[in-house]
Amino acid sequence: MKGKTRGLFLRRDNRFTCTVDVGGRPVKAHLANSGRLKELLVPGAEVLMVPNKGKLPYKLIGARKGNIWVPLDSHLVNRFFIEIQQKGLLPFATGWRLTKKEVSIGKRRLDFLFEVGGTPLLVEVKSCTLVRRGIALFPDAPTERGADHLIILRDFVRKGNRASIIFVAQREDALSFAPNSGTHIRFARDLYGALHEGVRGYLIVSRFDITSAELILLRWKEFLLPETLLMDFLASRGIGAPSVRLLSSDKESVFFSLSENLKQPVTEEVQGFAEERGIDVMFESRGDRLYKLKVVSEKRRS
Repeated sequence: MKGKTRGLFLRRDNRFTCTVDVGGRPVKAHLANSGRLKELLVPGAEVLMVPNKGKLPYKLIGARKGNIWVPLDSHLVNRFFIEIQQKGLLPFATGWRLTKKEVSIGKRRLDFLFEVGGTPLLVEVKSCTLVRRGIALFPDAPTERGADHLIILRDFVRKGNRASIIFVAQREDALSFAPNSGTHIRFARDLYGALHEGVRGYLIVSRFDITSAELILLRWKEFLLPETLLMDFLASRGIGAPSVRLLSSDKESVFFSLSENLKQPVTEEVQGFAEERGIDVMFESRGDRLYKLKVVSEKRRS
C-alpha cells in the first residue's frame, strides 16, 4: 500500500476521529473502529495512516504496541478470513461453501452463511486487538450487539443447524483466547452458553504487515469451553498464558499445570468464578501444581 504516513497519536476526538502529530503538525484522521482501544491509542503512540477518501485527510490503519504493529481497521478481518478460508488455509473450514454475506436475522446482521454437506452454517467473525499476557480478550468495551450475535448463533444450532464464532487476533503475541468478562459479563455468559450448546469457537492469530497493510496468517486453534473458562479465570487473576501448560483438553474438562514461579496458587475460587458466568464446574487439585477443571453443567437460558 502506497502513501503511508507515520505520526504520533495525540487524542481521540470521538468514536471515529483522532488527532495525530505529523512532524509537529496536528492532523485529523478517520478511525474505522468503534472499540475503545485504550491500550493502543495512548498519547505518544506511533501510528500509521494512509490518505483517506472521505472528509478527513487521513485514515488511521495501525498502532504500534512495543515491537508489534496492530491494525485498527475493523473491516480488515472479514476480508482476511474469507481470503484464507477460500485458499484452504483453515483445515477446520474445509468444505465450507459460502452462500451469503451479511445475513439478517431479527434486528441483527451476522457476517456469513455457509453450507456444509447440505447443512447451513452461520458464522460471525470478530476483530480482536486486546492481548494481555498472551491471552487474546474480547470485547474491549461492552457490546450488546456482540452478545446478541451469540444468542442468534446458539438458537441457530438449536434448530439443527451449525454455527461458529471466530475471533481474529491481529497480534502475533496471542496464545489463547478468553472473553473479557471483566468488561462485559453478559458477553462471557452468552459465549459459554453458546459453546455448551454446540457453537464452535476458533481463534485465528495473525500478524499485521505494514508494507502491504494486510494480515498474515500465523496459526489457529479451536477453543473449548473448559479451557476458555480457565483462561478467563487466569486473566482475571493477572496470570498469563505462558504460565499455563495444557496437558489435555476436551469439551468436558481441561487438565493443566502451572508454573512454579507464580506468586499465587489457583484454588477453588474458580468454582465461584464459573458460577457467576452460568457454569457449574468441578475443580480438583492433584498435587505438585497439577489441576483438573471439569464442566458439569451450564445454566440453560431461553
